[in-house]
Amino acid sequence: MVKHDNLIVRVDGKAKQRIKEAARLAGKSLTTFVLENTMKVVEKLERSGSRKPRECRGACPTFFRICCETASTGGTNGYKWAAYQLTQGLRGLSPDELDANEWGERLEKLTNLLDDDEEDAVLVWFDDNLPRCMALVPRRRRSSFLEGVYEVVEENGTAFE
Repeated sequence: MVKHDNLIVRVDGKAKQRIKEAARLAGKSLTTFVLENTMKVVEKLERSGSRKPRECRGACPTFFRICCETASTGGTNGYKWAAYQLTQGLRGLSPDELDANEWGERLEKLTNLLDDDEEDAVLVWFDDNLPRCMALVPRRRRSSFLEGVYEVVEENGTAFE
């Protein structure tokens, strides 16, 4: 790749030293290290379709709220179970502000993210499309939530049948 343009990034001294040390440990120049790692993130965001979709409030079904309430009090069914139940019913949870085609496209996007094991992007998908539901899932329980999503995929071969 021939480089013609400049990009100037301002960082504090401590961050610069950490980046320089990481580049040294990787056996790369500072420029190569920063560029390669930045492009990895760019490609990941491009694959996940990081452009902001049309804003939606998203559904938050009663059964999911009850599952989360039970999970928050230490019940036997945690956030994995809540996610499992939510994922099973995704096809019918189209937000009012989206038509069936738009929701279908979003579900297809989620399917691709799940197939590619893009866990962070899967969580972003839920945050963007079902924000009211995800507001009930504490950050520290998101890995458990993901387990429930992936369990549906493992059992059914897809998340939406």
